[in-house]
Amino acid sequence: MSAYSVCRLTAPDRVQGEIALPASKSISNRALVLYALAGKQSLRTDFADCEDSLLMLNALQSPEAVKDAGAAGTVMRFLTAYYAQTPGEWTLTGTERMKQRPIGLLVDALRQLGADITYTENPGYPPLLIKGKRLSGGHLSIDGSISSQYITALMLIGPYVDGGLEIELLNKIASAPYIRMTLGLMQAFGAQLSFEGNLIRIAAGAYTAPEEFRVEADWSAASYWFEVLSLARSGQVLLHGLQADSLQGDSKVMEWFRDFGVQAEFIELPAGKKTSAPAEVVPELIAGKVVTESIAGKALPKSIAGEALPESVSSKIAGSPQAGKPSKRALLLSKTKQQCSFFEADFSQQPDLAQTFVVTAALRGIPFRIGGLESLKIKETDRLQALIREMLKLGFILEESSPNTLEWQGKKQPAQSLVSIATYQDHRMAMSFAPVALRMKNQSEIKHFEIEDPAVVAKSYPGFWEDLKSCGFTIEYK
Repeated sequence: MSAYSVCRLTAPDRVQGEIALPASKSISNRALVLYALAGKQSLRTDFADCEDSLLMLNALQSPEAVKDAGAAGTVMRFLTAYYAQTPGEWTLTGTERMKQRPIGLLVDALRQLGADITYTENPGYPPLLIKGKRLSGGHLSIDGSISSQYITALMLIGPYVDGGLEIELLNKIASAPYIRMTLGLMQAFGAQLSFEGNLIRIAAGAYTAPEEFRVEADWSAASYWFEVLSLARSGQVLLHGLQADSLQGDSKVMEWFRDFGVQAEFIELPAGKKTSAPAEVVPELIAGKVVTESIAGKALPKSIAGEALPESVSSKIAGSPQAGKPSKRALLLSKTKQQCSFFEADFSQQPDLAQTFVVTAALRGIPFRIGGLESLKIKETDRLQALIREMLKLGFILEESSPNTLEWQGKKQPAQSLVSIATYQDHRMAMSFAPVALRMKNQSEIKHFEIEDPAVVAKSYPGFWEDLKSCGFTIEYK
């Protein structure tokens, strides 16, 4: 348990700062599985130093048969496929919330390939007992509208099933950028595959692991700084480690936030320019969470001998600046007066941005309709209901106007005088609501504003609170 149950935030009049963003956990967790499948023994690189990636690394390294995915969806889904084709008997488990997150679609698909997987508690949900063995390839049909993590899990093991794998995606494809991210990473590790229309074809083969691997910074983490600047009275923020030509679909924030008063441009840094060091994690804040240990230099289990990565690898993968390290380019966020009168968008390809935009739009008084939120109900919490409940504390009446669509038409009620935002063990609830403190000075109803369970940010962005402090916020932990 964290040493602190809440944090109280006081915002500055002007936000000014320089942030070394954390590495992308989405890229890191895919790459860790790719390294394990390629038989890489040590990682001379920096992966995301966050709870989810450490859970993945610990599971892959541990000789124990019981693997704990914690609250990490990528760890549970990716390792279900990984261990289904890894000889041995394995148990995959997680938090109580993880045991409520469905996995039947993935298990059914793996069983079609010959996997031996048993539910040890409730059918369709973790924990799982897996007896790993060589799987048979062929054609699979799977619903593409539920979660891209199921599809990625199958893709990652595709080269190692007999005869390769063909995956047909049925219905609307959710979070397609994450599927394209997986495809790009697999190609960088030497896989032969294609993604055309709704069909993914993966040739049988083996991965070839690079000696050094650089993970670009996390665009999802960057979104909170767009939100901060949008809600601030004035300021500028410089973000390090991001790529314009990114594998991450959440880079869409650059376009969407123009209508919320944020201009973003990549700039060349002057020679000799010093950048801020990554924010240090407050040890007491994350007591009991394994987020302070670096991943660099860790060994992975042996499976298949790896070779050096060919020089033809996409520069998106091998040439990206290492997250948290100074680079010659940085993203400068500046305030503008631009504001739309109504915001409407389909978030099916960028579901992790939904909370950021819901909070920002409402606080700026911009009515909105946001659709494509199918996957939000099976995240760390039911994010749709969590947003409705917590925004009501601030006086905003949100409605799920139709399935998977959230909207606000300007309806309000008096806000609570003492607002304590519940985070539901969801890192994105904490980070998306923290910038609300910037608007507290412009209203008189709310006398007290705090975020519960601040340590939850360790899941993806352990230095978040310290980075806020470096930009002028005052944070008091209780």
